[in-house]
Amino acid sequence: MKTTFEEDDEIPDEAVASVEENKRAFECWLEGRPAVIQEIGREYPGWQCYHTADRPDGHYRIYAYTERGTLELQHGRDSFLPGITVFGVSPDELVVCGCGKWLPPTAAQQEATIARIERFREAHLAAPCDDPDCRLHEGARQEAERNKRN
Repeated sequence: MKTTFEEDDEIPDEAVASVEENKRAFECWLEGRPAVIQEIGREYPGWQCYHTADRPDGHYRIYAYTERGTLELQHGRDSFLPGITVFGVSPDELVVCGCGKWLPPTAAQQEATIARIERFREAHLAAPCDDPDCRLHEGARQEAERNKRN
């Protein structure tokens, strides 16, 4: 079954399970998880679409619950960064969106988001910083080292 859809594609019925089916499957999944995940999962179920109070233009689905008590969220089709996964989000930041459903980003949206991030990286992360543990600047730091040797 397709997992990436174009803007005008109809989402097939088999790709959209009923809310009751999702609730039953999710509850079964939660039963075997640590208490922190069970607590967060019951308050913030994975079948809802969410945004944060400070970014109402976000449309996220919960991608993962962590034992640290945080969430991993994926931006959907109607979000400001379609296809991006965000890590370490506190569940308290979430607000149920009310849009009715989270839709996966289109392939074109994912490509545009990747291009946007690359432009940002080129503009803002071109020069390495002084932090030896900084992973964001690793490519620029390696390139600077190669240039020094040449």
